[in-house]
Amino acid sequence: MNTTEILLAVLSVFGVAFGVALTFIGSMILHRLNAADKRAAEDRAANKADHDKLFHLVSGLQSEVGDIKAVVSVLKDRSDRAERSDSAG
Repeated sequence: MNTTEILLAVLSVFGVAFGVALTFIGSMILHRLNAADKRAAEDRAANKADHDKLFHLVSGLQSEVGDIKAVVSVLKDRSDRAERSDSAG
């Protein structure tokens, strides 16, 4: 075996090792990206659930505010009538 053959053998071993390392690094990157996508989907689902719950609570609050406005309107009308009857009498 001469020097050239030895160098080619060593370079091919390093080439294979480099290829294996690149493949491993690439697979780790893809694994992390997939995990990040799963977390993002879970976060989106949690955010949507929180949004839906908040929307429901706000809708209920708006309904209660509408009810309160109606009660206040009735009380104001009664008060106005009472003031008119007091001033008339």
